[in-house]
Amino acid sequence: MKKISGITKKRELKFLIEYFLERDQSEILSNIKDKPDEAKKLWDKFDAVLFKDSFWMDELDQEDIVGIDFEKLILKYHAILRPIWKQFRDYLFTYKYGVLPERKKGEALKKKNIDPSSPLAEYRELFDQDSPMDWEQFYDIKITVSFDPGHVTLYNRNINTLKNFLDLLDSVPISYFERCEHCEKCIIITRSDKRFCPGCAAKKYQADKWKKDPGGCKENERDRYKDKRKKMVK
Repeated sequence: MKKISGITKKRELKFLIEYFLERDQSEILSNIKDKPDEAKKLWDKFDAVLFKDSFWMDELDQEDIVGIDFEKLILKYHAILRPIWKQFRDYLFTYKYGVLPERKKGEALKKKNIDPSSPLAEYRELFDQDSPMDWEQFYDIKITVSFDPGHVTLYNRNINTLKNFLDLLDSVPISYFERCEHCEKCIIITRSDKRFCPGCAAKKYQADKWKKDPGGCKENERDRYKDKRKKMVK
């Protein structure tokens, strides 16, 4: 994979994560089910991110693509990548919100001037030692293999998909990744003030509005319902 700029990588990760891997199959299907044109559009975006330097179906010629069920194809690659992504995401946030805060606490203790008369004084040497949390953390991401056919089954395209996905993640600063303040799904920080994933800013606004003024919101809902009924009667 050719080197790509940080802006391009953010844009590609935003699509791949926020609009694909952070959504379950039912959410994806709601947009493409029985809509072949929409499925093809989504596939083209996916293809442009992960298979930009290679043809996505090594065993097929161009004319063989006619009639491909892109809905099934999208779900297939979603099933391949999502378990890997969920492992990566969980490890990443464990590191950001577990390991790093603990390291900061340890560093603060090392720098702290402890009164010789304090009960903690006898543990001064322990504070100065590195804990396992200070060592570089490594995480294993596994690939699922099937043995059901009676032999090891690894499909070349599936492995290439995973490789391209991991290549896209390689060397990305962890500051790119955050949690949506409403639903806690992963988001890509494409601007400094970004706090929500698609659609969640409005949901958070409504939730806060109901919390602050439930009476007023109920009244607005009643008025909206009355207007809707009037239009239906007409």
